[in-house]
Amino acid sequence: MSPTLSIRSRSLSLRGAFALAALAIAALGLPGCDPGADPEATDAELQEKLPVEHDDALSRTPWQAVGTGVSYKAVPADPGTSNGAPADRVLVVFGGYTAQDDYVKRWADELVRAQPERGFGHVYAVRGPNQSAYANREIQNSKLAAHLASGPGVAASSIVVAAHSSGSFVATELMQMLHDGRGGPGALGKVTLLNLDGGGVSGSLLGEMHAAYFVYACDGAIGRCSHNASTMKALGDQYASLGGAVEVDASHSGCSKSAGGGLWCLHDTLITTRPHNPTAYDLRNDYTDFVTSPRAVVTSYFDVLDK
Repeated sequence: MSPTLSIRSRSLSLRGAFALAALAIAALGLPGCDPGADPEATDAELQEKLPVEHDDALSRTPWQAVGTGVSYKAVPADPGTSNGAPADRVLVVFGGYTAQDDYVKRWADELVRAQPERGFGHVYAVRGPNQSAYANREIQNSKLAAHLASGPGVAASSIVVAAHSSGSFVATELMQMLHDGRGGPGALGKVTLLNLDGGGVSGSLLGEMHAAYFVYACDGAIGRCSHNASTMKALGDQYASLGGAVEVDASHSGCSKSAGGGLWCLHDTLITTRPHNPTAYDLRNDYTDFVTSPRAVVTSYFDVLDK
């Protein structure tokens, strides 16, 4: 069962976007490395190390390489659970800083698996940037935009973008390309952005999207919130007319109250109900282990799509 959520919504004008974006970049303050990541490991080695995945038609459907850091798969039909709804929605999942390709693929698969009613017929998994503010621009978003324009994005009723942490900066680059028409006619207007405890996006891009939500998590039992909660609240207030801020109830997260500053453990409760490290983030396990009880993928923030 995913945590519950609440939405903050106040009518404020779309101003000061770039100041807030700068604030968001500073607020990320990401640490120098992911304790679970091995940048020298091959895909095969990573696969051997990863926790067990659900074995079903979705996991057996192979991912296709679209470009550097970008993978795609068509979601296999499941008429028994889709309620007959057309599976024309596109889901684009952006991993956080240093998240490997296979980590994000696992997370993306689980998001689709947990929500058959959403009608996701196409899913893209985008690895995390190798610098926290995406300074190297190493991800081939241009290939992703071209792939959207080749069919999935054009036929889509909506494009849902879920971007965790520094993945929000990679997502911003794609949004700019969609603004420039590289994803097909009107692609940016189909986008609902789910910014998961990440950074800022310019107001000019947000104003062209269908909706934008800024998501953070709090665990009332320890009285703490995720690392970038204050940034998400500020952006949510700034862009309340587009959706606003969304709080995920991360009760029983297992995160340690004693950790200094904003909690990196709670940063990962946007991914899993029970992070593996109570004082830090652990992308390798938190993005891939959704089988071990009591861990489950967090999807409650997708409820905003019903509005």
